[in-house]
Amino acid sequence: MNRDEIIRMALELGNSIAASPERAEVGNAQEQVMQNLEARQMVLEFQNTRNRLMEKNQQGLAISEAEGQELQNLEQNMLSNDIVKELVAAEEQFNHLMQAVYFTINQAVFGNMCSDGCDSCGGSCG
Repeated sequence: MNRDEIIRMALELGNSIAASPERAEVGNAQEQVMQNLEARQMVLEFQNTRNRLMEKNQQGLAISEAEGQELQNLEQNMLSNDIVKELVAAEEQFNHLMQAVYFTINQAVFGNMCSDGCDSCGGSCG
């Protein structure tokens, strides 16, 4: 199999993932958040604060306990919103799919490397 065939197959896999129910759920949940002003503002405030603290950390500056607590409070507040909770749940399911795909590809390339039994990979190894 040559490089072009492998890339074609990767594109097919990507298209299949894009058409998956997990990806559709993420898109639907994102749309719901965008349509709900309260949910959208909660997510944006959390993301902005998290990004600010990450930049501060990358600059070698310490993040105070109060700043860490602020971020935790914003996250708890955000996750108390049912629309945001649905988005987080959909993203988790999509991430599980992507991890399973990566794991399966890795298994095919490098062989059975499952050291923790099939529970560590979702039972798809053999």
